[in-house]
Amino acid sequence: MKVLCPIDFSDASVNAVEYAASLFGLDGQGEIEVIHCINVASRASMFVKIDDLLKDKAEEDLKTLMERLTQQYSRIQFSTKVLNIDPKYYLPQYAEKNGFDFVVTGTKGMTQLKDITIGSLTEALFEKSSIPVLAVPETAKHHDLQSIVMALDADKVDKDDLLDPLKGILTLDDAKVHLCHVRSEEMVNIEYDPSIDVMLNGFDFDYTALKKEGSDVGKTIHDFADNVNADILVFIHHPRSWWERLFQRSHTKNELYNMNIPLLVLRD
Repeated sequence: MKVLCPIDFSDASVNAVEYAASLFGLDGQGEIEVIHCINVASRASMFVKIDDLLKDKAEEDLKTLMERLTQQYSRIQFSTKVLNIDPKYYLPQYAEKNGFDFVVTGTKGMTQLKDITIGSLTEALFEKSSIPVLAVPETAKHHDLQSIVMALDADKVDKDDLLDPLKGILTLDDAKVHLCHVRSEEMVNIEYDPSIDVMLNGFDFDYTALKKEGSDVGKTIHDFADNVNADILVFIHHPRSWWERLFQRSHTKNELYNMNIPLLVLRD
């Protein structure tokens, strides 16, 4: 697996790198690039540009971090990069052009995401990245994955290889996938795209139709994930309106972001 990890040297972002190394290093062939983006406009009157100072400090901090991580995760091939650029616009394109399998980003607890704006890096990656994004809360630690919840809707899946990233994780950790769908009252026939079953053929999975708790889809999914002791929650970001409908509801968004498990977003 080839993984891109943005880092700002916060505990959350360092934890995300360690989570990625622990998970994707299981096959002995993991490759992780840790990238730090400096987004500071320098003043022409400065004798020493502030971005140069920040670059030197970032490179020093990355060297210290890599010394520790390469000893702890000897099977991982690490590389680092420091750039003076806005990560919200650069990283989604960079990840796609350079053939990364995942972008793994840290969050200071998913509870903090409920207060962010569209300009934040994590939400920008969710919206713009064609590469799967795994957002890891600061307190989340990788262990043998046992349970993964994937929330579905009735939209058709357009990409035949959409679940390949998830299946890649399942080959590393032999977890069970719990498909779930919050049913609307008028839905009586097909509840989700049956091609999902074909894509997961050979893997351990089941399906549960959930009754919506009031008007809050997020709470319904959250409670289900708690009940099955989920280690990761997976969403499919369709190019249609389901994602937007879901996340425009502030209460739903807050409920999902209150979870303390990693959130994997696959873009259809």
